[in-house]
Amino acid sequence: MTLKVLFVPLLLDGHVNPCIGIAKQLLADGHRVLFTADDVWRPKLAARGIKTVELATSNATEDRTQMMIPMDIIGGASPIEKARLGAGRAQFWTKQAQYLDTQLAGLLPAIRPDVIIVNQLVTLPSVVLSAIPCVWCWSVNPLNMVDDERTPPTASGLSATGDPKLWHEFRQLVRDVKSEKWRAFNDWVVGRGCDPLPEHSFHNPSRYLHIYGYPLELDFQDIRPLVTTAEPEVGRPYRLYHWTPYVMYFHFILSNPDCQLSRLPTSYFLTYK
Repeated sequence: MTLKVLFVPLLLDGHVNPCIGIAKQLLADGHRVLFTADDVWRPKLAARGIKTVELATSNATEDRTQMMIPMDIIGGASPIEKARLGAGRAQFWTKQAQYLDTQLAGLLPAIRPDVIIVNQLVTLPSVVLSAIPCVWCWSVNPLNMVDDERTPPTASGLSATGDPKLWHEFRQLVRDVKSEKWRAFNDWVVGRGCDPLPEHSFHNPSRYLHIYGYPLELDFQDIRPLVTTAEPEVGRPYRLYHWTPYVMYFHFILSNPDCQLSRLPTSYFLTYK
């Protein structure tokens, strides 16, 4: 069965490039692939033989790392200083999502994909409301994907063998700084017709199949093991040890006519063994 797969990544190298790797395998297997893209990424994807759905022209420069400097995503600020600037980053990502979501709401009925693969940091209501089976591809640190109290918080720079009290202080600081932006974004998501988001979270992890590629040795499995049983609990991360690259597993999902993506247990997380 040939499927039409729509990729909706953040238009940054670290989010688009992992999707390209999956897309190339899907194309090789005979599936149809589309990317949402702007004027910066359209020619790059075309050079790889990937078709695109046109988004509104962006004002972003070719070197998009430059936009991260004012937000101290990269730079010399300490983790605590970066945490205190978290509200600005949250506002940036949510505004980007709202801008994209407005366009997706008009595009999805026309595209009618069989599967949507997102590589985002926050939820997109138009994807949720479409009821189209969705896969969330994570190319960021898994601490950003799974906020677990047993691990140091993402982007903290704190050691996995360090003092958990420092983890808690950092995590609470981030939550306090972002709380107003989270409430505003959650109100917008609910206003669009979606269920409320989990507190402090800008996405609802229990709604999707999640895939990510990360070395097992660096994946915090010793302090935050993921579920490995055949019957994962709803809302819990789940690790499939018996599959290798996530491209192969995703290929299995699309190739197996008995595997209904929309009926898979929620919150699967897949990585390299």
